[in-house]
Amino acid sequence: DSDLPATEDLHKYQTDRCNATILGWIDGDGFKKQGNLPADTEIGLVLDKTCFYAESGGQVGDVGVIASDGNRFVVEETTKVGHSVIHRGRLAEGSLSVGQTVAVAVSPDRNATRKNHTATHVLQWALQQVLGKSVAQQGSYVGPDYLRFDFTYPKAPTAEELGKIEQLVREKIAADLPVMWTVLPREEADKLGAMALFGEKYGSEVRVVCLGASDKDHLDEAFSREFCGGTHVDRLGVIGGIKILKEESVSAGVRRITALTGQALTEHLERAGSVVEQLTSLLQVPADKL
Repeated sequence: DSDLPATEDLHKYQTDRCNATILGWIDGDGFKKQGNLPADTEIGLVLDKTCFYAESGGQVGDVGVIASDGNRFVVEETTKVGHSVIHRGRLAEGSLSVGQTVAVAVSPDRNATRKNHTATHVLQWALQQVLGKSVAQQGSYVGPDYLRFDFTYPKAPTAEELGKIEQLVREKIAADLPVMWTVLPREEADKLGAMALFGEKYGSEVRVVCLGASDKDHLDEAFSREFCGGTHVDRLGVIGGIKILKEESVSAGVRRITALTGQALTEHLERAGSVVEQLTSLLQVPADKL
């Protein structure tokens, strides 16, 4: 790990594209600082800077393309080792070499991931409103396909409570409130009441994501303030909507919610609508009589 150079990390500023220089790559034999990238071999590419988000805090790492003059390296996973961001993937076309300047582009999948990540913050707020302030996050999965949120609660929420939670999240999305983030000293963030993930280690400065605040001078207007280094939407309306698919127990005192937003939600509703249409035709009854 000590041989790996540090990568300047640009993801916190919501950058989807940047130019960078190849510093080397990792394969089974260690870190290589010179030469051409091997073809048809999975490696971990290291750049001097990147806009790719490395898997952390429940959010999946970005995928995308690193290219130059028609030469393409396809990134299938992004992770972090020490202060170095590792772009794992394969050289798909042409050739690239250490020292070369490349264009770095994150896949549009990140837009769906942003929606799901911000939705988890709204969901935690809604859970506390309905089930009580004792609800605390115990883990999450945030990807482009769906979101999963684990939280402390001693029993299964009722259908009525889940309906209220879903309604509160939808109301915040419909209000299209702003989303902003700022870096603060840990002590100042604690005074604001920003929530931290239990068991996570934080430095002297933390990034706080605020839902409902338009800028740093109006942090007190935010209805949700959380320590978070992930990517988020600029406004809640971008999320589009939410649907809780499943609520279940994962261990003693810990529950899990799985939900959809954005395009994945639209596709789910379209499939459900198609099933209803087929049943109404098959049974020769109106949809509300099924």
